[in-house]
Amino acid sequence: MHCAIMADIWVLCRAELVSCRMQMNTTDNKHVAPVGPQEYRRAVFIGESFLEIPFNGQCVHEPVAGGVLLRAACEVSRRGIQTDFVSETGRDCVGDIILSQLESCGVGSRSVDVFTEGSSATHLLFDLPQNTVAYGTYPAEDMSVIWPRIDVDSVVVYGGTYVLEPRVSGQVAEILRYARDRRAMVVYVPDFSPWLAHRITRYMPVILDNLENSDLIVTCNSDLKLLFGCENAEQAFKERVGFHADRMLNIADERIEMFGLQGMSASVAGNFSRMPEVLGAIAETLALSSINHETIAMTTTDALNAFVSEIAARM
Repeated sequence: MHCAIMADIWVLCRAELVSCRMQMNTTDNKHVAPVGPQEYRRAVFIGESFLEIPFNGQCVHEPVAGGVLLRAACEVSRRGIQTDFVSETGRDCVGDIILSQLESCGVGSRSVDVFTEGSSATHLLFDLPQNTVAYGTYPAEDMSVIWPRIDVDSVVVYGGTYVLEPRVSGQVAEILRYARDRRAMVVYVPDFSPWLAHRITRYMPVILDNLENSDLIVTCNSDLKLLFGCENAEQAFKERVGFHADRMLNIADERIEMFGLQGMSASVAGNFSRMPEVLGAIAETLALSSINHETIAMTTTDALNAFVSEIAARM
């Protein structure tokens, strides 16, 4: 780690770190709890956790807990669903802030391993073409977490570049095997970081395994080009993803598109620019007690349309 750079950063943002204590999106209470007699199953999210420090020129904005899956877990918990998060963080002030955020959102952090041999991940976001600088050191040993509780028909959402790393992917694969044994609904979110595009060849075998072993693939537009070399979601499903998975949902800023077997597709327009919120709506829909594996098989176009409409209604 470049100590001088990080020292300057901590001097600049120390006040913000103390004041924010993980208030990320807590002022947005649009989804505090479901209205009406809803019954939900448990949700489990697996992904990276880090502290995100945005810059505008040389000015530091309020640091927040980062990671699409972490933010999605907080989103789902605020909707009144029992939610656990599986990840790692260091035994340091950054790790304390991340754990505090999870606690403030009601997300279970029992399965977040707090390591001592390393430091919590921190991402600096600059308004530049290559805008992410990552710091942090993970232990040399493989990730080892307390397994989350996974009930029959629970919803398990995992993804990001973090779960592709060799020291992490083995443990994640074991948890997913257990989840499938429990008949959990498994959702894979590639969410590939553009600034790690040079590692795609190294990660692709794990990505393909994940496509094979998930009930639903949720992509965003940047994944289509980076991972599959395709210009649009329909092409990506027909030429790449559909050989490995039966269902794919793509998130664009102004619509979500769903693809299934035998050329079936459905879409709905709306504001889908905040990916954690969209993932929250997807997980909430899947966690409904009325949804099961037979339901999400979505063997008709009407079923696909009903699913994307339900997601849009929960935004």
